[in-house]
Amino acid sequence: MIDVKPEEQDLMADLFAVIQKVSEMVNNQYGACRVSTNIGEYQSNKHMHWHVHYGERIK
Repeated sequence: MIDVKPEEQDLMADLFAVIQKVSEMVNNQYGACRVSTNIGEYQSNKHMHWHVHYGERIK
């Protein structure tokens, strides 16, 4: 997220459209969801990704 370049805005819009759709599907099925990502030292393999999940929080 912190390395996204201005010329990648269209790609990011497409990615967020997918995240929105998946979030809507999970929310409709389970009544709630979370969307999260990790950056920096929280990632051992540096890449952009998101999690759409529901249920009890995992620590």
